[in-house]
Amino acid sequence: MVSYPSLLLSSVCKVTSTIGSVPRGALSTLTPEELQNHVIHAVAADARHRRLLSPAEGVNALTVGAAYDDASTGEPPPRWVHPYVSAGLPSPINAQGMGYRRAIKPDVLAPGGRVVVQEYLGSTTEVVLDIYNHTLPPGQVVAAPGRTPGDRNATWCTRGTSNATALVSRAAALLYNVLDELRGDAGGEIIGTVPRSIWLKALLVHAANWGTAGPVLERILRTAENTRQFKEYITRLLGYGAVDVERLRECTAYRATAISGGVLTKDKSHIHRFPLPPSLSGQHGRRRLTVTLAWMTPVNPRHQSWRRADLWFAPPKDPIRVDRQQADWRAVQRGTLQHEILEGEGAAVFVDGDNLEIQVSCRADAGELDEEVPYALVMTLEVAEEVGVMIYDEVRARIQAQIRIAPGT
Repeated sequence: MVSYPSLLLSSVCKVTSTIGSVPRGALSTLTPEELQNHVIHAVAADARHRRLLSPAEGVNALTVGAAYDDASTGEPPPRWVHPYVSAGLPSPINAQGMGYRRAIKPDVLAPGGRVVVQEYLGSTTEVVLDIYNHTLPPGQVVAAPGRTPGDRNATWCTRGTSNATALVSRAAALLYNVLDELRGDAGGEIIGTVPRSIWLKALLVHAANWGTAGPVLERILRTAENTRQFKEYITRLLGYGAVDVERLRECTAYRATAISGGVLTKDKSHIHRFPLPPSLSGQHGRRRLTVTLAWMTPVNPRHQSWRRADLWFAPPKDPIRVDRQQADWRAVQRGTLQHEILEGEGAAVFVDGDNLEIQVSCRADAGELDEEVPYALVMTLEVAEEVGVMIYDEVRARIQAQIRIAPGT
C-alpha cells in the first residue's frame, strides 16, 4: 500500500541581477528593448547562482515560477524602471531549473507582478540592478495591515513567486469544482479512480504554453552554439509556460478537451482513443493537439534515480499531421509530467470512426515497482477559427457514444 500525497505547490526563490556587459552609469543610455536584452542575458548566464531550493525540485511537486505580469497601471517610483517591455516573460526574480535528473522545473508560470529595477550605486565596475521590494505599484494588490487599528481595507502591492503560487492554488480550487461537475456526466465515474491531486496536476499543466515568451527568448538567447539544445536550455526559464485556466474551464466550438486516466502496474499499458472529427479530414489550416500525462511516483531514496515509476506515451503525430513544439521531447519524460504540444497545417485524410490512439505505459525506474500507479491524461484538439470546422460537437457526440480504455501488453 502506498499513500499518494496531496498536490504540493512550491514557489521558487528570488535574486538580483548583475549586467556585466554594461559599464557602470550607462543604464540610462539604454533603450527599453536594449535593457530587456541585457537583463535576459544576465539572468540566463546566472543559472548556477539561481538553483532551485527545496521543495521546488521535488519530483512529485508542481513547481510554480512567476511571470512578469500584473494588472497594475501606475507608473513606477522615481528612478525605478521596468526591465522588460514584453509581458509574460519569466520574472527576473525567479530561480531556474532544471529539476532532479534534469527534469523540467519550474513546471508552470503564473503572474507574479511586474518588478522594477534601478542601478545599485555602490562601488562596482559592473551594473548591478536592485529589485524594488516596497509596497507601491507596480505589482499585485494584496490585503495588508492598515495604518490604524481595526482598518480592514488597506492594501499593498507585492511581487513574487509566492503570488504566482497563490494564483495557481486558486486555479486548482476552480478546477476541483469542474471535476465535481464532470463526475455527473457519462463516463464521469473514472474521476473517482484517480486521486484529485493527480487530476489537478494534469489539468493545470495542460493549460500551460510558452505563448509569446518563447519567441522573445529565442530571438535573444539562441546562438549557433546552443541551437541543438536550445529547447531544453530555455525550459530552465519557462518550464511548460504560463497557465491559462480559462482554456480548461470551458471548451469552444473549435476546441475539444477530453480527460481519461487509470491505474497501471509495472510493464503494463493502457490505450486511450480520442475520436477524430470527420469534418476536419482533408482540411488545410492550423491545428494543435495538446496531451498531458501526470502521476505521483513512489520514491526510492536509496537509488540514484529516486523515481520508482516511469510513465510515458508516444504522441500520435501522423493521423492529423502535427509535429512537436515547445519543450524538448527528452526533457518532458524525466519527471512526473509529460506535456506535449503538437501543431501542423497540412491536410490529413481520415474517415469517420478513426481515432487518435495514445498508449500510456509504465515501467520500473528506481529498483522494484510493486505498487499500483494512478495517472491522469488530458487531451485537447483545436483548430484555428479561419479553418471553419467546428469540431467540438463532433468529438463530444463520438465520446458520448463510446470511449474505451483497452489494456495493452
